[in-house]
Amino acid sequence: MTQLPEIFTRTCLLIIAVLFILPFSGRGYAKSNVQNHSTDQSDLVETDTIETVDWNKVFGKNKAQKAKALFSDPKITSSKSILKDFIDQKTTSKVIVNFKIPDEKTHKNRMKTRSGRKEARQSVNQLQQEVLSRMDLNEVQTTSRFKFNYGITAEVTLEGLSQLTDDPDVVSIEEIMTIYPHGAQAIPLINATQARQTYGGAGVGIAICDTGIDYTHPMLGGSQDFPNEKVIDGYDIGNDDDDPMDYTGHGTCCAGIAAGDIGATGDYIGGVAPDAKLYAVKMTTDSSDSCGTDDMIAAWEWCIEHQADNEDYPIMIISTSFGGGSYSSACDSVSTSMTRAAETANDAGITIFASSGNDGYCSAIAWPACISSVVSVGAVYDADLDELAFCVDEYSCVTADTSYSCSWGYKAVSDDTDADMVTSYSNSASILDLLAPSNDSYTTDITGSSGYSSDNYYSSFGGTSAACPYAAGAAAVLISAANTSLGGFSDPDKLRTLMTGTGVEITDEKSNITKPRIDLQAAIDSLGPNFSAASTTLCFYEDNSTTFTDDSDGEPLSREWAFIPDTVTYLDGTSSSQSPVVQFDVPGTYSVSLTVIYDNGTSGTTITKNDYINVHEQCQDLALDLTMSSRGAQITWTLENDEQETLYSGGPYSLGHRPGDPQVLEASESFSLPSGEYTLTISNGGTSLFYSSYGSVAYSLTNEDREETIVSESDADDEEITTFTLISLTDIDADSDVDGEDLVSFCQSYAEGLLPNADVNSDETVDEKDLALFVLNFGG
Repeated sequence: MTQLPEIFTRTCLLIIAVLFILPFSGRGYAKSNVQNHSTDQSDLVETDTIETVDWNKVFGKNKAQKAKALFSDPKITSSKSILKDFIDQKTTSKVIVNFKIPDEKTHKNRMKTRSGRKEARQSVNQLQQEVLSRMDLNEVQTTSRFKFNYGITAEVTLEGLSQLTDDPDVVSIEEIMTIYPHGAQAIPLINATQARQTYGGAGVGIAICDTGIDYTHPMLGGSQDFPNEKVIDGYDIGNDDDDPMDYTGHGTCCAGIAAGDIGATGDYIGGVAPDAKLYAVKMTTDSSDSCGTDDMIAAWEWCIEHQADNEDYPIMIISTSFGGGSYSSACDSVSTSMTRAAETANDAGITIFASSGNDGYCSAIAWPACISSVVSVGAVYDADLDELAFCVDEYSCVTADTSYSCSWGYKAVSDDTDADMVTSYSNSASILDLLAPSNDSYTTDITGSSGYSSDNYYSSFGGTSAACPYAAGAAAVLISAANTSLGGFSDPDKLRTLMTGTGVEITDEKSNITKPRIDLQAAIDSLGPNFSAASTTLCFYEDNSTTFTDDSDGEPLSREWAFIPDTVTYLDGTSSSQSPVVQFDVPGTYSVSLTVIYDNGTSGTTITKNDYINVHEQCQDLALDLTMSSRGAQITWTLENDEQETLYSGGPYSLGHRPGDPQVLEASESFSLPSGEYTLTISNGGTSLFYSSYGSVAYSLTNEDREETIVSESDADDEEITTFTLISLTDIDADSDVDGEDLVSFCQSYAEGLLPNADVNSDETVDEKDLALFVLNFGG
């Protein structure tokens, strides 16, 4: 495709500015940078109430009544949390004590001027002194005094609590809650807090293919020498040397999110996979934030070449927050060399994560995220950040916010943010794989003043550039968990399926596309045995066999298949094979079990799927064909039985977003169904992005066995529902009724050896088997 150099001329030069998603300066857009999260109140909150506490046991018989009355005092607003400290045998509890404001109006006015703030501080200090003068300082130990708020923080005994509640100037006493910065909030949002403590990415190497890594940062090795204990290897592709030092900051920010060491500087809390090791693969030169496609190819190939140089921490993950262009379907043909590099990496057991891009597209994502062997990552907010504004591509479907302005080719949009809301700038499409947190991530920055900050940390790193390393770090922890409990994990396809299959479904409001946001703990909890069948609906007289595949996570030492009933024959393989071909000897419903054994000493683990295989005496072959040239459509379809169970589904199907680029999408799906009642639903969840009447959608459902069209429609609106009935194949004359005429028709066809009417079992031969089957099913 010849457009790729032009794409990168524009997009790569803008990649850092756009992928960082730097907010507007000037007009304020965020009213707060810190969100409150309640602390874990543990067993007391979950299992106890004030009324059920054994007061004598906790406080002793002499203090029990006083304690019970005290914790019912309305001034203690967090009584359960504070009480739990004493239940846990602590002698004190850390609290915030709030005082009455002598004159609220005066206080607010004082805060408006510098001289007034001096007066306010004096007033606050005076009241603090007065209250504390009435306390026994052995029972109320002040830990800090607020400067402009009327109150203090303190460690208090039970007696100290009593003294405070009795004081007329104390209005409330509350717990000291944990406050998470936005970088910290992202880890709880993806349910990674416990997971990173338990596994942490040990044994996994993450390659940051970016602008390099500042390995002198204390959370990234902290050594002037390269490599070091954290950044254990790498290369400078852009300058063709052995020193991948970052001079612009983007790669260092990504590295801190993915696998930075746990620390406590400012609001930094460490990466998602703090026990993983990093590989710094620098794609840019020292003075540039952009790169060429050759540099990216070379970077990925370097990872493949050097994957196992360190056997204890092989490269299992690549994080690439670079890209450009817009693609609504898999873009494997855009760059054959890059696609091959990605496929080769997958083959080597390396999973590649790439950011979806920040253009605000509603039905397209950037390259290389659109490569089918790459895991694409879009962005969600991890908290309510108030209003944020961004510049997105002028072709984005997001409504412009005219109170802001952007440079030519872009338009301003704004978000009234909330946790798990897909950002307006995050590119979206049916081919997107995952969602992960973005703004505002507190992460590592290059040391010194040449990066985004001057204190070694950056407090507002964002965009899909941030979402990508969050996903990469989560994957490293997941692999680490599998290594620990299942003896290994090296299949990128399984990793993608596991992360997408266990995520929390989030709908992007701008595109109405629903995708999974990472839930790391859910992914870890689902590790273990699993299997699939090539087909779960079989036809006894046509094809009564199917191939089973052991999809278990990790590396099982052995496996054993079991079927109920056990009337099966292994046509290929045995009950211990990974992918046996099994024939079902009797029509009916079968349950299937798979037991696997791992090398970690655990006993066999079994997964059972009840009523998994349905072997029908007759089935009919159906084909759904869909043709679409409407770029505004987001077509999905479902096929349900009369019990409203979804048997088959597909989509959403969509085309590119830009006008002047004619495309036609053709989708086809074939399946077999027994006789019964069914409902086909065709839905259009999209909107026309450019022209309300542009393009068309057409679809047809055909019964191939009878060569008849069940439904054929064009230009579907929002939803089209068709209910139909499949009559038994013994309805020879196809009048939707099985009667004597069918018997006559069949006998005539049978006597003359005609196809297909008399070929009931579809073996292209008219013989006694057809006669027996017809009689068996006649009238059915």
